[in-house]
Amino acid sequence: MDGEALAAYIRQVLAPKLLPGTVVICDDLPARCNKDAARALKDVGC
Repeated sequence: MDGEALAAYIRQVLAPKLLPGTVVICDDLPARCNKDAARALKDVGC
């Protein structure tokens, strides 16, 4: 999975199911160091 696909997954699938304050842990794979994915999580309060 590349960074763009990860960001899309987080925005469309994961983030809508998360509650504010949820901690999401990602390993250090470069695809997971994605600013769009991080923004999507921050936007829902994670």
